[in-house]
Amino acid sequence: MGLSERGAVLGLSTGSVDNPGLWSYWEGGPLRALPRDCVFVFGSNLSGRHGRGAAQSAVLHFGAVYGVGEGMTGRAYALPTKDERIKTLPLSRIAGHVGGFLRFAASRPCVRFVVTEVGTGLAGYSPEAIALMFAGAGSNVLLPRLFVDVLTDSAYG
Repeated sequence: MGLSERGAVLGLSTGSVDNPGLWSYWEGGPLRALPRDCVFVFGSNLSGRHGRGAAQSAVLHFGAVYGVGEGMTGRAYALPTKDERIKTLPLSRIAGHVGGFLRFAASRPCVRFVVTEVGTGLAGYSPEAIALMFAGAGSNVLLPRLFVDVLTDSAYG
């Protein structure tokens, strides 16, 4: 297996890396369309003000509803990285929200969840700080390639 195993679906590249686990990934630029069995996962704030970054894309392209700060909204999943006042959440709180998301995704194995680089843009955390929270992601969770690189480096380091 490894990074050479890939398939393309509407500009979405998927593959996997192994040792010690199996992570799926996507790579490429901004997402504006996904296959019907996919959900766009974006960093949000708890008040659901989706005005910038991936959150704005979630509204414009995936039906996210303004005011929904956590969970399913349209064909998107709001994953909080900021509070109601748009202040960045501490890593421990983000980790709790990521855990909730991973449980939600695990209960829906026929749906693919395409995770953006949550927490690394407007929230300001490094990929290393956030990616490890996704180490237990199931095969239906497609992580950004940057997160998979961190997870792979951590697995061997």
